[in-house]
Amino acid sequence: MRDTEPGPPAPSGPPVGVRVSDQVVAKVAAHYAGRVPGVVALRSRLSQAVALLAGRVRDQLQDRPKEASAEGVRVEVDGQVARIELDVVTRLGYPCLEVGRAVQEEVRAQVRSHAGLASVVAVNIVDIELRPESPRTTLRSSGASMGNEGE
Repeated sequence: MRDTEPGPPAPSGPPVGVRVSDQVVAKVAAHYAGRVPGVVALRSRLSQAVALLAGRVRDQLQDRPKEASAEGVRVEVDGQVARIELDVVTRLGYPCLEVGRAVQEEVRAQVRSHAGLASVVAVNIVDIELRPESPRTTLRSSGASMGNEGE
């Protein structure tokens, strides 16, 4: 029978916390915003585009698998609240304000579900695709104004 040595003492002090990164929230927001009817794409600003391009080149040089893109999304997580800004391209035939509100609602709900964070979601409609497509789903009108804080 072997004697077992005691392990290291249990750490004292406050428990270690869990933090959800800005990048995780950005990917969740981008994924679900892109699924809202009327959203054609998310478009990044020039500085974000350069950083994304550099990351893609690095990943190709290192033979890494392609990650989900969070292009067109900026996030800042502060405690239990995520501040999210999305730059959205919509399609002719979809009312811009309804698309923006639908994006806000969907992103807010999914960030709460997947990251456990409340969120403030701002949507910028930055462009419109002029080739119309018949709306697949009627967007419901919401009384929420753009940029309002959620839950």
